[in-house]
Amino acid sequence: MKERNKWTLKDTAVFAPCAVQRGEELGAPLYVGWAGTDSEHHLNVMPSFEPGSFDDRHKVTLGETSPSGASIVAFRDKLFMAWSGTGNQQLNILSSVDGKNWTDKVTLGETSAHRPMIGVVGGDLVMAWTGTDSQHLVNVMISSDGKAWRGKQVTKETSIAPPAVCQFQGRLFLAWTGTDRPGHLNIASSRDLGKTWENKVTLPDTSIAGPTMLQRENRLYLAWVGTDAERRINVMPSTDGIQFPETGKYTSNETSEYAPCLTVAYGQIGVVWTGRDAQHHLNVMTLSP
Repeated sequence: MKERNKWTLKDTAVFAPCAVQRGEELGAPLYVGWAGTDSEHHLNVMPSFEPGSFDDRHKVTLGETSPSGASIVAFRDKLFMAWSGTGNQQLNILSSVDGKNWTDKVTLGETSAHRPMIGVVGGDLVMAWTGTDSQHLVNVMISSDGKAWRGKQVTKETSIAPPAVCQFQGRLFLAWTGTDRPGHLNIASSRDLGKTWENKVTLPDTSIAGPTMLQRENRLYLAWVGTDAERRINVMPSTDGIQFPETGKYTSNETSEYAPCLTVAYGQIGVVWTGRDAQHHLNVMTLSP
């Protein structure tokens, strides 16, 4: 892989940011979301309509707050954002038609010390989170509209951080950082939206945070922050979601204490992350395979 462009925003974040490009066509807006470094950690969303253009005049600061960030996805002509609430750690979901006005808030009885992660698999939204139980078990639940959530599955897997979800080759893929030391990356897939899991793979790679995934041009990309002293960002592709050849791994000189976000950005593979600088500025980078 090759780094093409990098932009550092003037905005700053706690924990990891999220991002989604709304559509594949040229000029489709890229939405970046994050929990701010203000005292209450308000959630923010900002669109970018052309490469590297991030204008605070378009930024929306929500009344919602979270100490652990949020995740965002485009589904059925809407944007959906999920987060773990301040204090009670309850999972919440909001939706927006235009990226400015966020409505239809749903608060679930489920809790997590980390942000929940959402993705789209077929005609459903899928949300995964690490529970507040003593084992930190990974949970999965689905919804057809972002309001009514059903089919909760509690897996046998445990994680130190938020898991990642992604659709690839018609299956639901789940990736997580294990509770073993030093925290190996794991991947498994499901043909029935999380009822049963197959093809679990434990990689030799390790992370201090959770991984993220992206389906792009018949490949499943996995990204994470390493356990090296510099906390460098890594990206690695797979053609089947089972084999992740180390020879294909790209290790960037960019660093973060939190999980990077993989997304499509301006027609390229995009990486969005919170920097390790003193102010924790947001960064966006594009990669070519």
